[in-house]
Amino acid sequence: MAADSGGINEPLQLEPFIHQVGGHSSMLQLDEDTICKPLIPQELNFYKTAPDKLKEFLAEYRGVIEVTFSEAVDGYLDLVAYMPSTYKTSPKRQGSRHNSLAENEHKTKHRIRLCQSGNIQIESVEAKKAKEESNIEQGQNGKLFNPWVIHCHQEQMKKLWKSSSTISQKYILLENRVSKFEFPCILDIKMGTRQYGDTASLAKRTSHTAKAAASTSAILGIRISGMQVYHQESGRYTCHNKYYGRSLTVDGFHQALYNFLYDGTKVRQCVISALLEKLHKLYSVVQSLNTFRFFTSSLLIIYDGNSEHYIRNNKNACGEQSITLQLSDNGNIADKQKETKESQSKCCDKGSASSDTTLCINHKIGKSIEKAECEESLPVVDLCMIDFAHSTHSKMPNPPVTHEGPDEGYLFGLENLIAHLKEIQRTEK
Repeated sequence: MAADSGGINEPLQLEPFIHQVGGHSSMLQLDEDTICKPLIPQELNFYKTAPDKLKEFLAEYRGVIEVTFSEAVDGYLDLVAYMPSTYKTSPKRQGSRHNSLAENEHKTKHRIRLCQSGNIQIESVEAKKAKEESNIEQGQNGKLFNPWVIHCHQEQMKKLWKSSSTISQKYILLENRVSKFEFPCILDIKMGTRQYGDTASLAKRTSHTAKAAASTSAILGIRISGMQVYHQESGRYTCHNKYYGRSLTVDGFHQALYNFLYDGTKVRQCVISALLEKLHKLYSVVQSLNTFRFFTSSLLIIYDGNSEHYIRNNKNACGEQSITLQLSDNGNIADKQKETKESQSKCCDKGSASSDTTLCINHKIGKSIEKAECEESLPVVDLCMIDFAHSTHSKMPNPPVTHEGPDEGYLFGLENLIAHLKEIQRTEK
């Protein structure tokens, strides 16, 4: 039964969140607008006590849910939960809650499949059905997801799956800030110069201090923890993980930031302008927050890789897509696909660190295209603070340490991020 449940509801089938670029928690998706993150008490307390002035930069907190993991007869994982009474649905979904529960199983887009080897795969339900009906060759039916998602779920299963065939875990329900974007380009930046919490052991403090010193965290107060960027001209994504971010020098960070804002033909100047405006506002808010410390937290930057999609009050072309997945040799998705050297050279970043995973995705827009009006104005860029497992302030329950003044390490990181963005903006004009 779900935590905070106020009655018996129909079971709801969840699915993996496919746009996770960093972190180590295995994220799930409740519906289009809501994601689920494993519950950490300090993070839950932070969301419950966050001041109003900060909420523009936070995913909305929507309650707590308990998810049961069990192996289905077809070899897939069933991720089942019950809707909690505290769940806040978005205005556009109000009135359709009953239908979303009843029809959820049919609307599930992705499922986790257990392999005999002990590894897992994430498969598209629609693609699997299309393949069964039309015998499409493997590799032409995948759905877009970041390979880091596989890593996170694999690690989670190792921790949770012991002797029992059924396990459960509590999750925080949060607003899905990625759902507004058709082809989300996402940059996860670890913020601050200090990368451990107040209760960390001496061994952890030493380890995380060494990692910060060997990366851009110590020099800039920022470090890339994950990234996916869509190139509109080629119709492909390139993804980088935290190991790539740790390997970067200051110049490498600047180039990576440039690559994130480059769509294959040009730097997205409108994204930079909108992002700078938001970053200046966030800086002002953080500077005003006494006793707050955002240790080990990250900042998500999100914009749409399809430059036409975020034009305010536009009409969007929607259609079926056929997608080809290809991983680098050290990727861990079982069904790797072959691709010609020519297409690889156009897509894959040959300069990536050996521990980095690169995902190349080829989108082929189908012949059937429907036009649909935007329900609301779309943002050019979104900025969202995440990962508060070690964040603290004086109004949280029993803080181990009460700090004074604003988080200078976080502000230092924002200053350097702003400076690098302004330099890119200046040189690309």
